[in-house]
Amino acid sequence: MVDLDYKKYVKGSVGLEEMLAYKYILSVQGNDKDSGINWKLNSKSLVMMAKPTVSSWLMETKLVPGYHYVLIKDDFSDLKEKFLWCENNQDKCKEIINNANTFMDQFKNNKLDENIEKEVLNIYFSKLKQEV
Repeated sequence: MVDLDYKKYVKGSVGLEEMLAYKYILSVQGNDKDSGINWKLNSKSLVMMAKPTVSSWLMETKLVPGYHYVLIKDDFSDLKEKFLWCENNQDKCKEIINNANTFMDQFKNNKLDENIEKEVLNIYFSKLKQEV
């Protein structure tokens, strides 16, 4: 029989400040990317997630399992196993967090980001103009 009493598993609304206090954070895609993946990868918490299937400006599909995050199955069936692995491999977890933070460093230069955006738009519109 399926346990429909989900309330014992769900804490309710949790603020960002409280989430940042946790050692491990799940990143879960919805219809699109996880809207909180940016701050999660930039935090001091270890991100656990399934392999991203949606890529945005953040280039989520460039993230490497076991290097930037801990890979879990799409159905979370190995979550407990991965949690236990993390608990027994704290040095490796710190390394993964460091790698995730370093990955996010490339997005901290707003001027560079603006220049890249402008160049992407220029290329897009020049190609669009060629097709017309």
